[in-house]
Amino acid sequence: VKKNYRELDFTLTKGVSSVTMNFRVDNEGVAYRYNVDADTTASDEYVSVIRENSSFTLPDTTDYWTQPYSPTYEASQYTKCTSDQMRSKAETIGAPILADTGSAWVLLAEADVFSREDAYCASVFITERGSTRIRSYFGQNLWDEDGGEQFHKIVYERNHEFLEKIINGTGRKKNVPVPATDMVVFTDKFTTAWRVAIMGETLNDVTSSTLVHDLN
Repeated sequence: VKKNYRELDFTLTKGVSSVTMNFRVDNEGVAYRYNVDADTTASDEYVSVIRENSSFTLPDTTDYWTQPYSPTYEASQYTKCTSDQMRSKAETIGAPILADTGSAWVLLAEADVFSREDAYCASVFITERGSTRIRSYFGQNLWDEDGGEQFHKIVYERNHEFLEKIINGTGRKKNVPVPATDMVVFTDKFTTAWRVAIMGETLNDVTSSTLVHDLN
């Protein structure tokens, strides 16, 4: 099936560092991702990523259906909440998130997580007290792989790992300092998973979308 879309890339450079953002738009929604090379002259540099500042913000009329974090994207139940309830607390939410803005349905998700040779770590969403901003936070599920293949039953070959904030101890990678905050440490350049917003006038438009599959 042939799908039409528009894609636009922005590249920012500073010294030997480069960040390119890919944006893709089609009739079913929008998606973006980061391509990062901290040192374009080397291939063995460490890159520490603390957070993503990009986020999704939906109208105040929005109702959300959210689930707890699950490495398989399939938690046991969904909970409905309003925008006021969303901004009342800071929370970690599993992907995907379904939302009804009052004029459109939206599904916030991610794509191209495990389909690449260098599989990228799956994400959760986090919210902040006083805001309806929804931001991706990644790396936590790497613990699941380190913990004996508890969920996916497979350990992927990756060029990155998750380092938890440590007060007394050492980082797991050689020559990587003990982190002051949670972060993901990469070796060489990397590309994140797609951050996806599927949109439609009806719920059926969203549930029948193939956008995530197309991005994989």
